[in-house]
Amino acid sequence: MGTIADQLNTAMRDFNRYSGDGKPGEPVNRPLPQGDPASGEYNPTKKQVRDAFLALADSADGLAGAVSSTADNVLAAQDFADASEISNLSSTAAAASSLTYRDQAQVAALAAGAPLVTTLTDPVPANGTIEILQTSAGGQVWQVVTGAWSIVGWLTMPTYSTIAEMALATGLIDGQGVSVSDAFNGEPEKFTYASTSTLTADGALIVTPTGMVAGRLISTRTFYANWLEFDADVRPLDIGLSLTVRGAGGFTIVASGEHFTTTGGLKVTIDDALPTPQHYGSNGSLARNDAAFTALLANHKDI
Repeated sequence: MGTIADQLNTAMRDFNRYSGDGKPGEPVNRPLPQGDPASGEYNPTKKQVRDAFLALADSADGLAGAVSSTADNVLAAQDFADASEISNLSSTAAAASSLTYRDQAQVAALAAGAPLVTTLTDPVPANGTIEILQTSAGGQVWQVVTGAWSIVGWLTMPTYSTIAEMALATGLIDGQGVSVSDAFNGEPEKFTYASTSTLTADGALIVTPTGMVAGRLISTRTFYANWLEFDADVRPLDIGLSLTVRGAGGFTIVASGEHFTTTGGLKVTIDDALPTPQHYGSNGSLARNDAAFTALLANHKDI
């Protein structure tokens, strides 16, 4: 079955096919949890979802005994970052951006047996006290550290209805995954909170988190609405990642040997067997068409 993360990623993936699914003709460079958009949206069975979350629950039960009831031991076991700067709940956003992201199994283990609340206890209780704060986006796990509430993580990936709602989110931790139900083209989309990022926000692939003190919410989407969005993308994408551009075709991120470099700095090769002007941004305008045809003929002399 693999790790708990593997089970969750497989059960909750975005699309039917994915790299490593073991079926004939498996897609290349289409890893979990997204998969291959060309294979269609994936709808998990109840059994898959149930098995994945039962595995998570079993892990939490098994690990709960290892969590000490004393604040000192809890801090040591979880390797918490120094929280001395967290003086009160009003500094939540600044504090959250400096904490280390923990996966859901680790957070669930720490939260095992903690009460579910809609408001954190005030006055602040003793150090080491843990509560699960229920929010509209999901359950947050909080712990009292040096006399103040400090967020530990989320029991599930926080989910928001729209990108605008996600931008107002608070309590995010560096590396935290975030889900939007109605994003690009009305479809679900995943983002990652990067607390130190200063990438130029475009409101779609890169979003300014106004609910946090700093950072960016960066989309994991690899499908572009058009060539201009693709050309402007400044995300630091992984080498070998496959991209799809509506109206143009497929591309792969490379370290060298690129067919061209986008305005945003992505070095790419064209995946399709027959390169076309559309791969180089031809859109009907004379200026853009001239540039596209010039690049096409320069890079593909054999067509």
